[in-house]
Amino acid sequence: MRWFKHLTNAKNDPDMRLLLAEFGYEGYGVYWMILETIAGDMNYKEQKAKTSMAEKQWRNSVKISPKKFKQILNFCSKKFGFIIEENAKIITIECPKLLKYRDEYSRKKG
Repeated sequence: MRWFKHLTNAKNDPDMRLLLAEFGYEGYGVYWMILETIAGDMNYKEQKAKTSMAEKQWRNSVKISPKKFKQILNFCSKKFGFIIEENAKIITIECPKLLKYRDEYSRKKG
């Protein structure tokens, strides 16, 4: 996927406000970086919005501590419907809602 729609009022969503209250802009940035990572790994044939990486790769990409990363993931799972799977040291993050925001090219091809 080359791009996805980002709602201009995303920061005003009640759950996003809770994310900001709990984790500040760090949490907000991690949320969007996760979505960008998932979207960047998708192609037009993908019917699932998910990607897998080693835990260390995820943390290095968002530059936060393991504890805080897990806290943000748990929050996103509860509030935004992220599906988190951990297998050994590999973390798969899925965001089903991302499919409805995919770019027109990807939606039409898929």
